[in-house]
Amino acid sequence: MSDKVVRLVHSNSVQEEAAAWIARIDREGARPELVAEFEAWQAQSPRHAQAAQELAALWIDLDDLAKTAPARPANASGRRRVLAAGAAMAASVALAAGLWMAQRPAASPTLYDAPVGTHRVIALDDGSKIDLNTGGQVEVRYTGTTRDIRLLKGEAYFEVAPDAARPFSVYAQSGVVRALGTAFAVRLDGDEVEVTLTKGVIELAKLDVPASLEQASAAPRRRLATLSAAMGAESATIAPDGGLSREAGAEEADRKLAWRRGMLVFAGETLPEVVADVSRYTDMDIEIADPALNDLRVAGNFKAGEVEAMLEALQTGFGVRVERAGDKRVRLSAGS
Repeated sequence: MSDKVVRLVHSNSVQEEAAAWIARIDREGARPELVAEFEAWQAQSPRHAQAAQELAALWIDLDDLAKTAPARPANASGRRRVLAAGAAMAASVALAAGLWMAQRPAASPTLYDAPVGTHRVIALDDGSKIDLNTGGQVEVRYTGTTRDIRLLKGEAYFEVAPDAARPFSVYAQSGVVRALGTAFAVRLDGDEVEVTLTKGVIELAKLDVPASLEQASAAPRRRLATLSAAMGAESATIAPDGGLSREAGAEEADRKLAWRRGMLVFAGETLPEVVADVSRYTDMDIEIADPALNDLRVAGNFKAGEVEAMLEALQTGFGVRVERAGDKRVRLSAGS
């Protein structure tokens, strides 16, 4: 009996046949004779050909394939034949790799953080990006079927590369943001989760039970809402009990994402809220010593990390007394 893989037409599944092809390609290389045999394997049934075509469309960029394809015949039809067969072979390689990834133990999450006073751009393997703001921290766990992120601290802006086969989910507290080919920000604000969508569509949900990042994708959840940026940016806040408040408008989204431009923009937040936000960008301890200042509302634009400019604005514009208690400590009280 010949050992040609093309004769394995009675295998239990196309996947098994593809795995056998991978073994032979690895052993013998992409010889022209093997290309012809692989074409014959595809011709055995429409299911073979369809599987090769669909996987090639999912996994293979023909420009990249051209760098690794076998030597091309001189005539145009020959070039097309070898390129198509090469794409199908590479698709089978991708299929085998996917089966291996699904069966291997999942890797532990990778931890990323951003130093105080900075924000860090993290390029992920699939082309997605995370812009992590000062003091922020995320865990990233990719598998063959999921792309899971957990925001542990702070806030981050996500630019998601489309991949219909692997949902992109961000977990923050008990909130879940699920996206595909989208851009959005998530911020932890105490027990609440703030979400700002700038592009595409996202689904918001709440986990019904606590779960680690390894367990999160299979944990029961309750769908809350769908946000769409078709008519402009949209924001939502998820409360601990799953309550949801929504807000639309590009102006508000621009204010919330000003940190990406190195700015902090306040539009009537209380002084404690302002101090908490500013403190994320410095190691200076800012204390509100006078409870009378807790209701003071602040509006203004400040460069992130420039604490002295903010303190000066509080003195000159809001009548706040600023007392120095060392190089790294400031006390705020009501002016006389």
